[in-house]
Amino acid sequence: HYYRTSPLSLITSFVGFFINIAAFLNIKYTTPLTHMVAGCVKAAVQSYLGVLLFGDVMSPINVIGTVITLGGSFMYSLIKYWDMQAKDEERKKQEESKKEE
Repeated sequence: HYYRTSPLSLITSFVGFFINIAAFLNIKYTTPLTHMVAGCVKAAVQSYLGVLLFGDVMSPINVIGTVITLGGSFMYSLIKYWDMQAKDEERKKQEESKKEE
C-alpha cells in the first residue's frame, strides 16, 4: 500500500513540475519582480474566480486588497511598457545615427 500511487497523484506531480519550469523560464526572460507581480495577479484572479464559480464570500477588506493588487499590477505593466518603448526609440535613434556616419 505504501508504494502505490494513484494516477491523479502522478498527474498532479507532472503539472507541478511544468509549473516550476514555466516559473523558471518566466524569471529567465523577465525579472524576478515581474514574476512576483504575475504571481500576485494570479492570486487575485483566483480569488475572484472563487467568488464567481464557487460562491465564496470576500470581506470588504479582501475586495479592496484585490482591487489594489490588480490596479498596482496594471500600473506596473503600463510603466514597464512605456520603459520598453523609450528604450526601443533610443535604440532606433542610435542605429540611425550610426547609419548616417
